[in-house]
Amino acid sequence: MIDDKRFRKNLSGMGELFGREITDTLASLYWRLFSDWTDSQFEAACQAAANRLKFFPKPAELRELVGGDQEAQALEAWETLHNAIKRIGNWQSVQFEDSRITRVVESMGGWQAVCLWETKDLSYRRHEFLRTYQALKDGGPLRAMAGLIEQENVGRGRLEFVPQPVQVGGDNGRKQIEESAGKEG
Repeated sequence: MIDDKRFRKNLSGMGELFGREITDTLASLYWRLFSDWTDSQFEAACQAAANRLKFFPKPAELRELVGGDQEAQALEAWETLHNAIKRIGNWQSVQFEDSRITRVVESMGGWQAVCLWETKDLSYRRHEFLRTYQALKDGGPLRAMAGLIEQENVGRGRLEFVPQPVQVGGDNGRKQIEESAGKEG
């Protein structure tokens, strides 16, 4: 889900760049139209608009700039997943900012199973992930996937020892991944 403060900052930046006043009405309209996007998707669209367009973009133009390249989005999502597997692992619970990643991971056996993929199978798994990711539509609820620590503690009724999931994606998610990787090393 897109963060209101970051969204308005990016929209205002585009307004300044293209000489367009961002009224509350315009901001509300764009907010409703892009509320299904992640922060990184909207930021990427704003950057692409700044690099390619001469006039303030209509919503359809922003969607085409980023959404038009499904393969690039899928590749970015694969890299996000692959980095999370390497840096977080199956011990910790995760919540991806991009709900499509979660849905693909669940269709491929779940977080713990995905973390146990063998290196020799990664090429096939990558292909399967990219194909499935591109077939899904944006949106869907954000939800965490349980790691072994959460599973074990919930199973034993030790709910006070269930850690918060590591957030993956966006600036906050990158910071949490780095912090969790630092704890292990």
